[in-house]
Amino acid sequence: MLNEKLLANARFVAAIAVILAISPTQGSAQTRLDRLESLSEEFTAVVYEKMVEELAPDPTEREAIAAAMPDAAWDDDFREAGGCILEAYETASSAEAVDQMLSDMEDALPRLADASMQEMEELGFFLPAGLSENDSLRINQECGMMELQRQRMMQSGFMEAMMDAARDG
Repeated sequence: MLNEKLLANARFVAAIAVILAISPTQGSAQTRLDRLESLSEEFTAVVYEKMVEELAPDPTEREAIAAAMPDAAWDDDFREAGGCILEAYETASSAEAVDQMLSDMEDALPRLADASMQEMEELGFFLPAGLSENDSLRINQECGMMELQRQRMMQSGFMEAMMDAARDG
C-alpha cells in the first residue's frame, strides 16, 4: 500500500514537472507569451489525458477520473505567471534562447499524442540554453505557476481522483 502511494506520488510529481517544463521588447514578449500559453494548454491537456490512462486502465475508472480533469486553458493569473516565467528565462538566458525553446516545444507537440508518460519524461524539460531543470522549477515556483496548477487540480477534484485511483489500483 505504501509503495503504491509512493509510486502514485512519483508519477504525479513527474507529470507536474512535465507540465511545468512546458509552462517557461513589448511586441515580442506578447508573441512569446501567446506561444507559451497555447503550447502550455496543449501540453497540459495531453499530460492530463496520459495521467488518466496510466492510472486507470479500466475504461469505467478512466471516465470517472477524466470527469474531474481540470481545464487546461489559461486565465489572467496563468498569463501573469507565464509572463513572469518568460521574463525570468530571458534574464537568465536570452530572448533568442527562449524563442528556440518555444520552437522546440512546437516541434515536439505532434509526437506527444502517441507518447507514454515515460516517453514524455524522456523528452526532458524544454528550457532555454543555460538553464537547468532546477532553475526552471525554482522560476516556476517563484512565479506562482506551480501553485496555480496545484490549486486547479485540487479545485476540480482531479488530484483526489488520481490519488484514489492510485490507492485502489
